[in-house]
Amino acid sequence: MSRTFLLFLILIPLFANICVSAEDFASASVEENSVVSTEEFVVSDSSEQEENTELSSELVVTSINFSGLKRTKNWYLQSRVKKFLNKSVSDTNLSDIEGLLQEEGLFETIDLSLKQQSETEASVEIVVKEKISFLPIPFVASSEGSVMGGGFVMDTNAFGIHDMFAVGGIFSANNMMGFGTYFHAPKTNGIPGFSLSASGAKGTYDVKNLDDELIFKYKAKTFSAGASVLEKLGEYNTFSVGGRYRSFYSEERNEKQLRHEFREGNYYEYCRLLSVAEKRKKYESRYVMEDFNTIAGNVGWSFKKSSWNGWFLSSVSMGVNASCLYSTRKEPESRWAQKYFAMLSVQQPVLPRLRLIATTSGVWGRNNHISEYSGKSSASVTILPSDFLSERMAGGFAGLEYGLLRTSIGLFSVYGAYECAVAQDWTEEYEFCHGPGFGMKLYLSKLAFPALSMGFSYNVTSSFWEYAFSLGFSM
Repeated sequence: MSRTFLLFLILIPLFANICVSAEDFASASVEENSVVSTEEFVVSDSSEQEENTELSSELVVTSINFSGLKRTKNWYLQSRVKKFLNKSVSDTNLSDIEGLLQEEGLFETIDLSLKQQSETEASVEIVVKEKISFLPIPFVASSEGSVMGGGFVMDTNAFGIHDMFAVGGIFSANNMMGFGTYFHAPKTNGIPGFSLSASGAKGTYDVKNLDDELIFKYKAKTFSAGASVLEKLGEYNTFSVGGRYRSFYSEERNEKQLRHEFREGNYYEYCRLLSVAEKRKKYESRYVMEDFNTIAGNVGWSFKKSSWNGWFLSSVSMGVNASCLYSTRKEPESRWAQKYFAMLSVQQPVLPRLRLIATTSGVWGRNNHISEYSGKSSASVTILPSDFLSERMAGGFAGLEYGLLRTSIGLFSVYGAYECAVAQDWTEEYEFCHGPGFGMKLYLSKLAFPALSMGFSYNVTSSFWEYAFSLGFSM
Protein backbone atom coordinates (compact mmCIF):
# COMPACT_ATOMS: atom_id res chain seq x y z
CA MET A 1 0.00 0.00 0.00
CA SER A 2 0.97 3.62 -0.29
CA ARG A 3 3.61 5.07 1.98
CA THR A 4 1.15 7.32 3.78
CA PHE A 5 -2.57 7.63 4.34
CA LEU A 6 -3.40 11.26 4.94
CA LEU A 7 -5.87 11.77 7.80
CA PHE A 8 -7.42 15.21 7.71
CA LEU A 9 -7.65 16.61 11.19
CA ILE A 10 -9.46 19.59 9.87
CA LEU A 11 -9.77 19.71 6.12
CA ILE A 12 -13.16 21.19 5.41
CA PRO A 13 -13.72 22.75 8.90
CA LEU A 14 -10.17 24.13 8.93
CA PHE A 15 -10.45 25.52 5.44
CA ALA A 16 -13.74 27.13 6.33
CA ASN A 17 -12.13 28.83 9.32
CA ILE A 18 -9.13 29.85 7.24
CA CYS A 19 -11.44 31.35 4.65
CA VAL A 20 -13.29 33.44 7.19
CA SER A 21 -10.27 34.65 9.15
CA ALA A 22 -8.04 35.22 6.13
CA GLU A 23 -10.73 37.02 4.20
CA ASP A 24 -11.46 39.30 7.12
CA PHE A 25 -7.76 39.97 7.51
CA ALA A 26 -7.35 40.71 3.81
CA SER A 27 -10.34 43.04 3.84
CA ALA A 28 -8.98 44.97 6.78
CA SER A 29 -5.37 45.27 5.71
CA VAL A 30 -5.06 45.23 1.94
CA GLU A 31 -6.20 47.68 -0.66
CA GLU A 32 -8.41 46.55 -3.51
CA ASN A 33 -6.67 44.89 -6.43
CA SER A 34 -7.54 41.66 -8.47
CA VAL A 35 -7.63 37.79 -8.73
CA VAL A 36 -9.58 34.80 -10.34
CA SER A 37 -11.64 31.63 -9.56
CA THR A 38 -11.08 28.23 -11.11
CA GLU A 39 -14.24 26.25 -10.99
CA GLU A 40 -17.12 28.69 -10.68
CA PHE A 41 -18.28 31.07 -13.36
CA VAL A 42 -20.87 33.76 -12.63
CA VAL A 43 -22.59 35.00 -15.78
CA SER A 44 -23.26 38.71 -16.08
CA ASP A 45 -26.81 39.62 -15.15
CA SER A 46 -29.59 40.04 -17.68
CA SER A 47 -29.43 43.83 -17.85
CA GLU A 48 -25.72 43.66 -18.69
CA GLN A 49 -26.38 41.01 -21.32
CA GLU A 50 -29.05 43.18 -22.89
CA GLU A 51 -26.60 46.11 -22.88
CA ASN A 52 -23.97 43.94 -24.58
CA THR A 53 -26.35 42.95 -27.38
CA GLU A 54 -27.03 46.62 -28.15
CA LEU A 55 -23.35 47.52 -28.56
CA SER A 56 -22.14 48.27 -32.04
CA SER A 57 -19.74 45.66 -33.35
CA GLU A 58 -17.55 48.50 -34.64
CA LEU A 59 -16.74 49.81 -31.17
CA VAL A 60 -13.11 49.32 -30.12
CA VAL A 61 -12.20 47.94 -26.70
CA THR A 62 -9.80 50.50 -25.24
CA SER A 63 -9.81 49.53 -21.56
CA ILE A 64 -10.31 46.55 -19.27
CA ASN A 65 -11.38 47.42 -15.75
CA PHE A 66 -11.24 45.19 -12.67
CA SER A 67 -13.25 45.56 -9.48
CA GLY A 68 -13.34 43.43 -6.35
CA LEU A 69 -9.57 43.13 -6.00
CA LYS A 70 -8.04 42.83 -2.54
CA ARG A 71 -4.56 41.35 -2.78
CA THR A 72 -3.86 41.06 -6.49
CA LYS A 73 -2.26 44.09 -8.10
CA ASN A 74 -4.28 45.73 -10.82
CA TRP A 75 -1.15 46.39 -12.91
CA TYR A 76 -0.34 42.67 -12.84
CA LEU A 77 -3.73 41.72 -14.26
CA GLN A 78 -3.53 44.53 -16.81
CA SER A 79 -0.26 43.06 -18.06
CA ARG A 80 -2.00 39.70 -18.49
CA VAL A 81 -5.01 40.96 -20.45
CA LYS A 82 -3.44 43.74 -22.52
CA LYS A 83 -3.47 41.53 -25.65
CA PHE A 84 -7.27 41.93 -25.72
CA LEU A 85 -7.10 45.71 -26.04
CA ASN A 86 -7.65 47.68 -29.27
CA LYS A 87 -9.89 45.02 -30.76
CA SER A 88 -13.38 45.59 -32.04
CA VAL A 89 -16.33 44.35 -30.00
CA SER A 90 -17.04 41.77 -32.70
CA ASP A 91 -13.52 40.36 -32.29
CA THR A 92 -13.63 40.36 -28.48
CA ASN A 93 -14.46 36.97 -26.96
CA LEU A 94 -15.21 37.26 -23.25
CA SER A 95 -14.73 33.51 -22.86
CA ASP A 96 -11.08 33.89 -23.92
CA ILE A 97 -10.53 36.55 -21.26
CA GLU A 98 -12.24 34.40 -18.65
CA GLY A 99 -10.16 31.39 -19.62
CA LEU A 100 -6.96 33.38 -19.12
CA LEU A 101 -8.12 34.54 -15.68
CA GLN A 102 -9.23 31.03 -14.73
CA GLU A 103 -5.73 29.83 -15.53
CA GLU A 104 -4.39 32.20 -12.88
CA GLY A 105 -6.30 30.12 -10.31
CA LEU A 106 -6.83 33.10 -8.01
CA PHE A 107 -10.56 33.91 -8.24
CA GLU A 108 -13.65 32.33 -6.79
CA THR A 109 -16.01 34.10 -9.21
CA ILE A 110 -15.55 36.08 -12.41
CA ASP A 111 -18.26 38.29 -13.95
CA LEU A 112 -17.50 39.85 -17.37
CA SER A 113 -19.45 42.34 -19.45
CA LEU A 114 -18.96 44.87 -22.24
CA LYS A 115 -19.80 48.53 -21.70
CA GLN A 116 -19.92 51.39 -24.18
CA GLN A 117 -17.73 54.35 -23.15
CA SER A 118 -18.17 56.69 -26.14
CA GLU A 119 -19.35 56.69 -29.72
CA THR A 120 -16.24 54.77 -30.76
CA GLU A 121 -14.95 53.09 -27.61
CA ALA A 122 -16.01 50.27 -25.30
CA SER A 123 -14.58 48.64 -22.19
CA VAL A 124 -14.58 45.19 -20.64
CA GLU A 125 -15.81 45.32 -17.05
CA ILE A 126 -14.65 42.46 -14.84
CA VAL A 127 -15.94 41.90 -11.31
CA VAL A 128 -14.03 39.25 -9.35
CA LYS A 129 -14.04 37.67 -5.94
CA GLU A 130 -10.63 36.53 -4.85
CA LYS A 131 -9.80 33.16 -3.40
CA ILE A 132 -7.87 32.83 -0.16
CA SER A 133 -4.26 32.40 -1.25
CA PHE A 134 -2.39 32.42 2.10
CA LEU A 135 -2.81 28.95 3.57
CA PRO A 136 -1.45 27.34 6.75
CA ILE A 137 -2.06 23.58 6.44
CA PRO A 138 -1.29 21.14 9.29
CA PHE A 139 -1.78 17.38 8.80
CA VAL A 140 -1.30 13.96 10.35
CA ALA A 141 -0.62 10.75 8.41
CA SER A 142 -0.22 7.06 9.24
CA SER A 143 1.76 4.39 7.44
CA GLU A 144 1.77 0.73 8.46
CA GLY A 145 1.57 1.45 12.17
CA SER A 146 3.79 4.54 12.28
CA VAL A 147 2.47 8.08 12.60
CA MET A 148 3.87 11.29 11.19
CA GLY A 149 2.76 14.89 11.40
CA GLY A 150 3.70 18.28 10.17
CA GLY A 151 2.45 21.14 8.13
CA PHE A 152 3.34 23.90 5.75
CA VAL A 153 2.49 27.49 4.98
CA MET A 154 2.06 28.60 1.40
CA ASP A 155 1.03 31.72 -0.48
CA THR A 156 0.00 31.26 -4.11
CA ASN A 157 -0.34 35.00 -4.67
CA ALA A 158 2.71 36.45 -2.94
CA PHE A 159 3.03 40.23 -3.28
CA GLY A 160 -0.21 40.23 -5.30
CA ILE A 161 1.57 39.20 -8.53
CA HIS A 162 0.93 35.44 -8.48
CA ASP A 163 4.34 34.53 -7.10
CA MET A 164 4.34 31.41 -4.96
CA PHE A 165 6.20 30.44 -1.81
CA ALA A 166 5.91 27.50 0.55
CA VAL A 167 7.75 26.43 3.68
CA GLY A 168 7.08 23.46 5.93
CA GLY A 169 8.18 20.21 7.48
CA ILE A 170 7.22 16.59 8.18
CA PHE A 171 8.24 14.73 11.33
CA SER A 172 7.99 11.17 12.64
CA ALA A 173 9.86 8.86 15.01
CA ASN A 174 12.37 7.84 12.33
CA ASN A 175 12.26 10.62 9.76
CA MET A 176 12.19 14.38 9.49
CA MET A 177 12.17 16.71 6.53
CA GLY A 178 11.99 20.47 6.00
CA PHE A 179 11.71 22.48 2.81
CA GLY A 180 11.25 25.96 1.40
CA THR A 181 10.62 27.22 -2.13
CA TYR A 182 9.88 30.46 -3.96
CA PHE A 183 8.69 30.79 -7.57
CA HIS A 184 8.41 33.92 -9.72
CA ALA A 185 6.84 33.24 -13.11
CA PRO A 186 8.46 34.64 -16.28
CA LYS A 187 6.58 37.31 -18.24
CA THR A 188 5.80 37.41 -21.96
CA ASN A 189 7.47 40.84 -22.27
CA GLY A 190 10.93 39.29 -21.95
CA ILE A 191 11.34 39.67 -18.18
CA PRO A 192 12.66 36.30 -16.93
CA GLY A 193 11.35 34.44 -13.92
CA PHE A 194 13.18 32.37 -11.35
CA SER A 195 12.75 29.64 -8.77
CA LEU A 196 14.63 29.02 -5.53
CA SER A 197 14.43 25.94 -3.33
CA ALA A 198 16.13 24.27 -0.38
CA SER A 199 15.41 21.14 1.63
CA GLY A 200 16.93 18.92 4.28
CA ALA A 201 16.01 15.44 5.50
CA LYS A 202 17.12 12.76 7.91
CA GLY A 203 15.70 9.26 8.16
CA THR A 204 15.52 5.61 7.30
CA TYR A 205 14.45 4.83 3.75
CA ASP A 206 12.91 1.62 2.40
CA VAL A 207 13.61 0.45 -1.15
CA LYS A 208 11.22 -2.05 -2.75
CA ASN A 209 11.07 -3.95 -6.01
CA LEU A 210 8.17 -4.03 -8.47
CA ASP A 211 6.52 -6.85 -6.51
CA ASP A 212 6.30 -4.55 -3.48
CA GLU A 213 8.95 -6.60 -1.63
CA LEU A 214 11.54 -4.90 0.58
CA ILE A 215 15.01 -5.07 -0.97
CA PHE A 216 16.97 -3.08 1.61
CA LYS A 217 16.94 -0.05 3.87
CA TYR A 218 19.42 2.75 4.35
CA LYS A 219 19.85 5.64 6.77
CA ALA A 220 21.07 9.02 5.64
CA LYS A 221 20.99 12.78 5.99
CA THR A 222 20.62 14.97 2.91
CA PHE A 223 20.62 18.65 2.10
CA SER A 224 19.98 20.32 -1.24
CA ALA A 225 19.62 23.84 -2.62
CA GLY A 226 18.91 24.95 -6.16
CA ALA A 227 18.00 27.85 -8.40
CA SER A 228 16.65 28.19 -11.94
CA VAL A 229 16.08 31.02 -14.40
CA LEU A 230 13.00 30.79 -16.63
CA GLU A 231 12.36 32.62 -19.90
CA LYS A 232 9.00 32.72 -21.64
CA LEU A 233 9.02 32.75 -25.45
CA GLY A 234 5.59 33.57 -26.78
CA GLU A 235 2.48 32.76 -24.82
CA TYR A 236 2.90 29.03 -24.35
CA ASN A 237 6.63 28.13 -24.31
CA THR A 238 8.99 28.36 -21.34
CA PHE A 239 12.72 27.60 -21.27
CA SER A 240 14.70 27.06 -18.08
CA VAL A 241 18.30 26.64 -17.01
CA GLY A 242 19.42 25.97 -13.47
CA GLY A 243 21.81 24.40 -11.02
CA ARG A 244 21.62 22.41 -7.79
CA TYR A 245 23.92 21.45 -4.93
CA ARG A 246 23.24 18.31 -2.90
CA SER A 247 25.04 16.66 0.00
CA PHE A 248 24.55 13.08 1.13
CA TYR A 249 25.72 11.84 4.54
CA SER A 250 25.46 8.14 5.28
CA GLU A 251 24.53 7.00 8.76
CA GLU A 252 25.57 3.41 7.98
CA ARG A 253 28.99 3.64 9.60
CA ASN A 254 30.23 0.04 9.53
CA GLU A 255 30.00 -3.07 7.38
CA LYS A 256 28.26 -5.10 10.10
CA GLN A 257 25.38 -2.62 10.29
CA LEU A 258 25.10 -2.52 6.52
CA ARG A 259 24.98 -6.31 6.22
CA HIS A 260 22.28 -6.39 8.88
CA GLU A 261 20.13 -3.93 6.95
CA PHE A 262 20.63 -5.84 3.71
CA ARG A 263 19.82 -9.16 5.40
CA GLU A 264 16.63 -7.71 6.85
CA GLY A 265 15.58 -6.83 3.33
CA ASN A 266 16.42 -10.35 1.99
CA TYR A 267 19.28 -8.88 0.00
CA TYR A 268 21.39 -12.08 -0.01
CA GLU A 269 18.37 -14.24 -0.77
CA TYR A 270 17.59 -11.88 -3.62
CA CYS A 271 21.10 -12.32 -5.05
CA ARG A 272 20.94 -16.11 -4.61
CA LEU A 273 17.70 -16.34 -6.55
CA LEU A 274 19.28 -14.35 -9.35
CA SER A 275 22.16 -16.88 -9.40
CA VAL A 276 24.60 -14.14 -10.33
CA ALA A 277 27.68 -14.22 -8.13
CA GLU A 278 28.97 -10.90 -9.42
CA LYS A 279 25.66 -9.19 -8.81
CA ARG A 280 26.42 -8.81 -5.10
CA LYS A 281 29.64 -6.93 -5.69
CA LYS A 282 28.08 -4.69 -8.31
CA TYR A 283 25.05 -4.10 -6.12
CA GLU A 284 27.10 -3.05 -3.12
CA SER A 285 29.63 -0.98 -5.06
CA ARG A 286 26.81 1.11 -6.51
CA TYR A 287 24.66 1.47 -3.41
CA VAL A 288 26.90 1.07 -0.36
CA MET A 289 26.47 4.23 1.62
CA GLU A 290 29.21 6.84 1.47
CA ASP A 291 29.39 10.58 2.10
CA PHE A 292 29.56 12.72 -1.01
CA ASN A 293 28.49 16.01 -2.57
CA THR A 294 26.83 16.55 -5.95
CA ILE A 295 26.65 19.54 -8.28
CA ALA A 296 24.07 19.35 -11.07
CA GLY A 297 23.14 21.52 -14.02
CA ASN A 298 19.91 21.24 -15.99
CA VAL A 299 18.09 22.68 -18.99
CA GLY A 300 14.43 22.32 -19.83
CA TRP A 301 11.57 23.32 -22.10
CA SER A 302 7.83 23.22 -21.48
CA PHE A 303 4.66 24.05 -23.43
CA LYS A 304 1.18 24.60 -22.00
CA LYS A 305 -2.05 25.81 -23.58
CA SER A 306 -5.23 25.94 -21.51
CA SER A 307 -8.94 26.37 -22.22
CA TRP A 308 -12.00 26.86 -19.99
CA ASN A 309 -15.46 25.43 -20.77
CA GLY A 310 -17.37 26.48 -17.64
CA TRP A 311 -16.65 23.23 -15.78
CA PHE A 312 -13.01 22.33 -16.27
CA LEU A 313 -9.82 24.22 -16.99
CA SER A 314 -8.32 21.78 -19.48
CA SER A 315 -4.89 21.94 -21.04
CA VAL A 316 -2.41 20.42 -23.42
CA SER A 317 1.11 20.40 -21.98
CA MET A 318 4.47 18.83 -22.68
CA GLY A 319 8.04 19.22 -21.53
CA VAL A 320 11.56 17.83 -21.50
CA ASN A 321 14.42 18.22 -19.02
CA ALA A 322 18.07 17.11 -19.09
CA SER A 323 20.46 17.05 -16.12
CA CYS A 324 24.16 16.39 -15.79
CA LEU A 325 25.54 15.58 -12.32
CA TYR A 326 29.06 15.47 -10.91
CA SER A 327 29.69 13.98 -7.47
CA THR A 328 32.62 13.38 -5.15
CA ARG A 329 31.96 9.63 -4.86
CA LYS A 330 34.96 7.38 -4.29
CA GLU A 331 34.73 5.40 -7.52
CA PRO A 332 35.90 7.60 -10.45
CA GLU A 333 33.49 5.90 -12.88
CA SER A 334 30.61 6.78 -10.54
CA ARG A 335 31.25 10.50 -10.41
CA TRP A 336 29.47 11.58 -13.60
CA ALA A 337 25.78 10.86 -14.07
CA GLN A 338 22.93 11.93 -16.35
CA LYS A 339 19.15 12.06 -16.10
CA TYR A 340 16.56 12.86 -18.79
CA PHE A 341 12.82 13.36 -18.37
CA ALA A 342 9.96 13.88 -20.87
CA MET A 343 6.20 14.37 -20.43
CA LEU A 344 3.03 14.83 -22.51
CA SER A 345 -0.43 15.51 -21.03
CA VAL A 346 -3.78 16.05 -22.74
CA GLN A 347 -7.06 17.12 -21.11
CA GLN A 348 -9.81 17.49 -23.69
CA PRO A 349 -13.53 18.15 -23.04
CA VAL A 350 -15.86 15.59 -24.62
CA LEU A 351 -19.05 17.06 -23.12
CA PRO A 352 -19.38 20.11 -20.84
CA ARG A 353 -19.05 17.95 -17.70
CA LEU A 354 -16.96 15.12 -19.18
CA ARG A 355 -13.36 15.27 -20.38
CA LEU A 356 -10.66 12.95 -21.63
CA ILE A 357 -7.56 12.78 -19.41
CA ALA A 358 -4.32 11.22 -20.64
CA THR A 359 -0.71 11.62 -19.57
CA THR A 360 2.51 9.84 -20.43
CA SER A 361 6.03 10.45 -19.12
CA GLY A 362 9.34 8.75 -18.59
CA VAL A 363 12.79 9.10 -17.05
CA TRP A 364 16.11 7.62 -18.15
CA GLY A 365 19.28 7.88 -16.10
CA ARG A 366 22.81 6.56 -16.08
CA ASN A 367 25.24 6.11 -13.22
CA ASN A 368 23.05 7.86 -10.62
CA HIS A 369 23.30 7.12 -6.91
CA ILE A 370 20.19 5.57 -5.38
CA SER A 371 19.35 8.88 -3.71
CA GLU A 372 18.88 10.37 -7.21
CA TYR A 373 16.55 7.60 -8.39
CA SER A 374 12.97 8.42 -9.39
CA GLY A 375 9.65 7.20 -8.02
CA LYS A 376 6.46 6.20 -9.77
CA SER A 377 5.31 9.78 -10.38
CA SER A 378 8.01 10.02 -13.07
CA ALA A 379 5.99 7.47 -15.04
CA SER A 380 2.67 9.24 -14.29
CA VAL A 381 1.17 6.14 -12.65
CA THR A 382 -0.02 5.04 -9.21
CA ILE A 383 0.07 1.24 -9.73
CA LEU A 384 3.77 0.92 -8.83
CA PRO A 385 4.81 0.49 -5.16
CA SER A 386 5.29 3.77 -3.29
CA ASP A 387 8.81 2.82 -2.20
CA PHE A 388 9.92 1.57 -5.61
CA LEU A 389 12.84 3.51 -7.10
CA SER A 390 14.50 3.18 -10.48
CA GLU A 391 16.79 5.00 -12.87
CA ARG A 392 14.65 4.10 -15.85
CA MET A 393 10.90 3.91 -16.25
CA ALA A 394 8.11 5.13 -18.50
CA GLY A 395 4.35 4.93 -18.36
CA GLY A 396 1.06 6.72 -18.49
CA PHE A 397 -2.69 6.54 -18.18
CA ALA A 398 -5.80 7.35 -20.19
CA GLY A 399 -9.35 7.74 -18.96
CA LEU A 400 -12.29 10.03 -18.31
CA GLU A 401 -13.16 12.59 -15.62
CA TYR A 402 -16.74 13.65 -14.89
CA GLY A 403 -17.85 16.81 -13.08
CA LEU A 404 -20.19 15.31 -10.50
CA LEU A 405 -21.29 18.21 -8.32
CA ARG A 406 -20.49 21.89 -7.92
CA THR A 407 -21.10 23.46 -4.51
CA SER A 408 -19.91 26.51 -2.59
CA ILE A 409 -16.90 24.40 -1.50
CA GLY A 410 -15.86 23.62 -5.05
CA LEU A 411 -16.23 21.15 -7.89
CA PHE A 412 -16.36 17.44 -7.02
CA SER A 413 -15.38 15.10 -9.84
CA VAL A 414 -14.87 11.37 -10.29
CA TYR A 415 -12.42 9.72 -12.64
CA GLY A 416 -11.47 6.33 -14.02
CA ALA A 417 -8.38 5.43 -16.01
CA TYR A 418 -6.19 2.55 -17.10
CA GLU A 419 -2.48 2.71 -16.31
CA CYS A 420 0.55 1.05 -17.91
CA ALA A 421 4.24 1.28 -17.04
CA VAL A 422 7.57 -0.25 -17.99
CA ALA A 423 10.34 -0.01 -15.39
CA GLN A 424 13.79 -1.40 -14.73
CA ASP A 425 13.54 -3.54 -11.61
CA TRP A 426 16.38 -4.33 -9.20
CA THR A 427 17.16 -7.44 -11.25
CA GLU A 428 18.12 -4.89 -13.94
CA GLU A 429 15.43 -6.48 -16.11
CA TYR A 430 12.56 -4.41 -17.49
CA GLU A 431 9.06 -5.37 -16.40
CA PHE A 432 5.64 -4.32 -17.67
CA CYS A 433 2.89 -3.45 -15.18
CA HIS A 434 -0.70 -2.43 -15.82
CA GLY A 435 -4.00 -1.97 -14.04
CA PRO A 436 -7.08 0.22 -13.50
CA GLY A 437 -7.32 3.29 -11.29
CA PHE A 438 -10.26 5.33 -10.03
CA GLY A 439 -11.03 8.03 -7.50
CA MET A 440 -12.36 11.51 -6.91
CA LYS A 441 -11.04 15.08 -6.95
CA LEU A 442 -12.07 18.33 -5.31
CA TYR A 443 -11.25 21.61 -7.03
CA LEU A 444 -11.60 24.17 -4.24
CA SER A 445 -13.52 27.31 -5.17
CA LYS A 446 -12.54 29.52 -2.24
CA LEU A 447 -8.86 28.59 -1.90
CA ALA A 448 -6.10 29.26 -4.42
CA PHE A 449 -4.80 25.73 -4.02
CA PRO A 450 -4.27 22.75 -6.37
CA ALA A 451 -6.96 20.08 -6.53
CA LEU A 452 -7.26 17.53 -3.75
CA SER A 453 -7.52 13.97 -5.03
CA MET A 454 -7.93 10.53 -3.52
CA GLY A 455 -7.93 7.26 -5.43
CA PHE A 456 -7.17 3.57 -5.64
CA SER A 457 -5.38 1.54 -8.28
CA TYR A 458 -4.82 -2.19 -8.77
CA ASN A 459 -1.59 -3.62 -10.13
CA VAL A 460 -2.77 -6.58 -12.22
CA THR A 461 0.78 -7.81 -12.90
CA SER A 462 1.80 -8.17 -9.23
CA SER A 463 -1.70 -8.41 -7.68
CA PHE A 464 -1.74 -5.63 -5.10
CA TRP A 465 -3.70 -2.44 -4.42
CA GLU A 466 -2.24 1.04 -4.08
CA TYR A 467 -3.85 4.03 -2.38
CA ALA A 468 -2.94 7.55 -3.48
CA PHE A 469 -3.70 10.88 -1.90
CA SER A 470 -2.64 14.16 -3.48
CA LEU A 471 -2.69 17.55 -1.77
CA GLY A 472 -1.30 19.41 -4.78
CA PHE A 473 1.56 16.93 -4.44
CA SER A 474 1.58 13.19 -3.81
CA MET A 475 1.62 11.86 -0.27
